[in-house]
Amino acid sequence: MDILFLKLMTTTKICEPKISAFERAIEIVGGPKAIADALVDVRPQRVNHWKHRGVPAEYARSIELLTNGAVTAAELCAEVFDGNGESKLVRAANG
Repeated sequence: MDILFLKLMTTTKICEPKISAFERAIEIVGGPKAIADALVDVRPQRVNHWKHRGVPAEYARSIELLTNGAVTAAELCAEVFDGNGESKLVRAANG
């Protein structure tokens, strides 16, 4: 049994955990409290909530600025922002 376990351990590939764009932003800025302090009327608990629910579109551009563009609004909220950081909603409304 020990030999079988050893065999599995030596052939199993260990993958680095994938980190979300928002988790990268949290690391870059210095934690949930640092993001909350930089945004108006946002508490660290709310920032932690975004890890599971996603970043509200109205904060995506601000977080992009906080990370100096290392994490883009499009990465945080692809449903609203395109790769150029322009709002898909505004573009659709303008035709």
